[in-house]
Amino acid sequence: MKIIKFLVILILLVSCSEREKHPYTFYYWKTKLSLDNEEKKALDKTTVPILYTRFFDINKVNGRFQPLAVITKDESFETDKQIVPTVFITNQTFVNISGEEIHFLAESIHHLIDKKSKEYKLKTNHEIQIDCDWTAGTRDDYFAFLKELHKISGKDIDCTLRLHQVKDKAIMGIPPVKKSIPDVLLHLFSFGNI
Repeated sequence: MKIIKFLVILILLVSCSEREKHPYTFYYWKTKLSLDNEEKKALDKTTVPILYTRFFDINKVNGRFQPLAVITKDESFETDKQIVPTVFITNQTFVNISGEEIHFLAESIHHLIDKKSKEYKLKTNHEIQIDCDWTAGTRDDYFAFLKELHKISGKDIDCTLRLHQVKDKAIMGIPPVKKSIPDVLLHLFSFGNI
């Protein structure tokens, strides 16, 4: 009986203790940089001084690299957060890509990020994030691209990982970056109001 009482008291103490607060921030994945009052309030409450911001997508169409849905900025957009430019690249972009094309792609992405950051006077930090659902067949070229982008931009490169890439890391490989997002952040996707 004493053991049961002890366990009940222990459970109550543990469940009533203050919960650990984890650092968090948001991804801004819209094409137009614009925050309404509710979004500004939510962003101000975040505990990490950065905002991951999708700048554009890249796809290969008829053998040419195409930036898609490049960000625009509303005049009212303001934040004290440092912006981490994030670029989504389709896996198809890395199918049958040459070394020269890898260099061209890295250079083009760096220049477009730099152009948009200056044009919109965004306070970017020292990193670029790449989001790509690479496969075992595109892994080596994707990893070569990550290295080339780092070399060209002089910035830290990080990337997102899908759960299947983590699960099959022997086949998928480990990206040559300082950090990859499942080690650091949990992506929560929302398609509406939370």
